[in-house]
Amino acid sequence: MVHHKKTKKQPVFNDLGSKWLGWETCLRAIGFSHGAMIKNDSEIPEGAELYQGPNAYSFALEVICGLHSPMVGETEVYGQFKELLDKAYTHSHYKPLVQWLEMLNSDAKQVRRLYLKNLGSFSYGSVLRRKCRDYNELHFIGAGSFVKELLPWVTKTEKNITIYARNPDRAKKQLADFADRIHIKALSKDLKITSGCVVICAPIKAKTITPIFDGEHISVIDLRGESRHDALNSKLSIYSLDEMFNEIELTQKTAKNKIQSAKKMIQQLALEKNNMMLHRPYGWHDIA
Repeated sequence: MVHHKKTKKQPVFNDLGSKWLGWETCLRAIGFSHGAMIKNDSEIPEGAELYQGPNAYSFALEVICGLHSPMVGETEVYGQFKELLDKAYTHSHYKPLVQWLEMLNSDAKQVRRLYLKNLGSFSYGSVLRRKCRDYNELHFIGAGSFVKELLPWVTKTEKNITIYARNPDRAKKQLADFADRIHIKALSKDLKITSGCVVICAPIKAKTITPIFDGEHISVIDLRGESRHDALNSKLSIYSLDEMFNEIELTQKTAKNKIQSAKKMIQQLALEKNNMMLHRPYGWHDIA
């Protein structure tokens, strides 16, 4: 497994060909590969961290469980990992990796259930609900899995919720569970939002988003991972992803003991997989 913190120039591991099963989160890029596919060190992306065997398993499990996320224990990164597993199922070339990804998925469920629930009153959804409580209109730019995770926090209110998506038909299928509470519209070039709270959940460039805002009574919650290096240039009230992370960080101290127990369990699970390898000569050769 190779890991690279996300920057403008981080490698996209799939660009290296079929050797890497690439996974990207808001903060990092990870590539999984079968050991036999990597012939020499020159095939490791420059600047990337290399993890093998038990170290690869424990690091990957920590990431999946949200232990390396600004909001410890978050569920978004776990959802992204499950999408990666679905991707691996559909490509026979990655079949040697599937068994390890399935074990990571199963162990992540166990760790999260035992130690990473109810770590505090904060989550992406709870912060969003509090930040937009004074607005009757709520606009989401984007209709992906992140929006689907946030909607339960706000659909129980009386707000008028509109989702703007590049593909409205696909969005309607993705968000079918909320059909009676939301409106879905096309994300067009001439879109104008004049009031309410706007939540940006799609990787759209700031220069493309800014013209959408057409009013003085708009609040913007910018949840793009790209906001660090592509900040919105606007006189409106903007609440960034980093600000959300900083706010949530205050509650993480109370969860310290649970987090330490989760990390200890993850190390034990990695050792169990290592012991399994001792009885299966090709065990840890399957993952790098």
